Amino acid sequence: MDSLPVEERQGGGLVKRSHSHAADSFGAKEPLDVPTSVGDADDDAEQERRKAFYAKFRPVILVCVAGVILGWWVSATVLKATRHRWQVYLPAPRSSLT
Repeated sequence: MDSLPVEERQGGGLVKRSHSHAADSFGAKEPLDVPTSVGDADDDAEQERRKAFYAKFRPVILVCVAGVILGWWVSATVLKATRHRWQVYLPAPRSSLT
């Protein structure tokens, strides 16, 4: 591309436009030399170790999460602000005269 200015008529006046050099940075560049398989064996071993750890402690983790949720629900239920919602149905008292 040549970088000579281009003249156009716009709105009754003459407008000069030149080539933008900023677009040149989008051209083809040399690829970077980045190694793609560095530590693949270490990553696989680490991933297997994490899977084994999770499989071993999964029940403990789930019980702890369930305990936290249950504790949160119970603590929210017994707050003074929610006590008016408690409903205790007791049987009617029997008359001893019958």
